[in-house]
Amino acid sequence: MAEETNSGVSTSQPSGGTSSGNDPFAAANAAATEVRRGRGRPPGSGKKTEEETPEDRIARLAKQSKLLEKLYRSENWRRFASMYFDARFAITGFDGFQLTTEERDELADTISLMVQVVFTIDPKYLVIFMFVANFGGTIAAKEIAYANARTQSK
Repeated sequence: MAEETNSGVSTSQPSGGTSSGNDPFAAANAAATEVRRGRGRPPGSGKKTEEETPEDRIARLAKQSKLLEKLYRSENWRRFASMYFDARFAITGFDGFQLTTEERDELADTISLMVQVVFTIDPKYLVIFMFVANFGGTIAAKEIAYANARTQSK
């Protein structure tokens, strides 16, 4: 015996089913109908927005391009590139942990390339990367200051 609900979904039961109010098939059909129907759109989402003119799009892309060029500059990544080595030098005092200018630049260049690749994968990952870079750089700077203070007090 099949019954139609308001949504037009059949709530038929397999043979031997009961017609009690706790019918799992009716509940499953109702849930499936709700999933198919969805919750609807938020108010105003159906309104058509103004289309971007080609000139506006070019201006927006140019602005984004300039910001990305700033982000990708190798000099922005020198501190991050040397962070580990600066911290190790501060902790140990071993001169072998100090990077040459060439080593520092090479690491900064490759980090800059990595940032470009991460940006193409998912720009949101850059936020995590930037936090780690800034946090680690701050740690390295504090370790250096602590090591300097410790050696001066001796």
